[in-house]
Amino acid sequence: MNGHSTGWKRSSAPCLALIAWGLGMIMPVPLPAQMVGGTLSGTITDPSGGVIPNAMVSAKNTATGVTREVTTDTAGFYSAPN
Repeated sequence: MNGHSTGWKRSSAPCLALIAWGLGMIMPVPLPAQMVGGTLSGTITDPSGGVIPNAMVSAKNTATGVTREVTTDTAGFYSAPN
C-alpha cells in the first residue's frame, strides 16, 4: 500500500442520521401537552350599548370551583386568560 486514496469515499451522513434516529428512540424529547381551557374575553355594555369601564367580571370553573376575577378597561373590554 502506498497510502494513496483509492478514490472511493464514504459519506458519514447516513450513519449520523441513523445515530440521531436511535438516540431519538432512546431519549425522546418531551413535548408540551395540549392545554385544557381557553381565554374568555368580551365587552361589558349597558342596555343602551354604552361600554362600562372598570366593571368587575367574575368567571367560575364549575368543575374545579376556581373563580377568576378581572376588571374591564376604559373601553369596557375584559380578558381572562387560562
